[in-house]
Amino acid sequence: MRGMGSEKKAKAEPGLREQKKRETERLLADTGVRLFLAQGYHETTLDQIAQEAGISRRTIFSYFPSKEDILVAASASKWDDLLHEIATAPRDQTPLELVCGALLKRMASRSHKDMLALHRLMSISATLRSRYHSGFAEREQSVYETLADIWPEPERQWELRLVSMTAIGAFRLAVQTWTENPEKSSLHALTQRSFDGLRELLQGRSEADLRRARLQLADLLGSSGGVDAQGRRARVALIGLRGAGKSTL
Repeated sequence: MRGMGSEKKAKAEPGLREQKKRETERLLADTGVRLFLAQGYHETTLDQIAQEAGISRRTIFSYFPSKEDILVAASASKWDDLLHEIATAPRDQTPLELVCGALLKRMASRSHKDMLALHRLMSISATLRSRYHSGFAEREQSVYETLADIWPEPERQWELRLVSMTAIGAFRLAVQTWTENPEKSSLHALTQRSFDGLRELLQGRSEADLRRARLQLADLLGSSGGVDAQGRRARVALIGLRGAGKSTL
């Protein structure tokens, strides 16, 4: 019996260690952003963040080698909540409606003032701007993987990848429009408008058009190349899906 207990404990330990690691990363990211906003990005040091978080200088460097890494982690951590929202949402929706609904729910629950401040922090250097934009490809992939856990059927994978790309793309457009003039409209309203526009693009064409687009996209996603290359090809193939009124997207 002792042997079985030891085995169970050994299996549980990696999970506990991973949870502790995530908690520490989030603590450092949240602390870093709070100090960046309070006293300025360039004026804040990693030592100050470590001290404020109650963590040793050596520990913070094992998690984040630079302040840029802290900002990127803070931005990415907000997407973990979205993935949980998608994974636990009711299954009586299409994949597109599920993702759009989850994004809108997250927008309603977050402080737009804090989101705008974080976005501006991510824009203070060319390196941060580049990492911010490249992060959207990672988010598309993580949304796709979450959808694939819900709908694992091989024949639906092209559809799920397309949903993740178009939904995140529509959201990205809303964020870009909002940050350029945040006083003109709310992010939630712009996100809703982007999703409404996306639905309009997916209405009106014939089933023959849809079948051809499906075959084209399935062929593109089945060809050689990495995720990024597949993503570029899939975006091009989206043209053939515009107007697919009876799609299960």
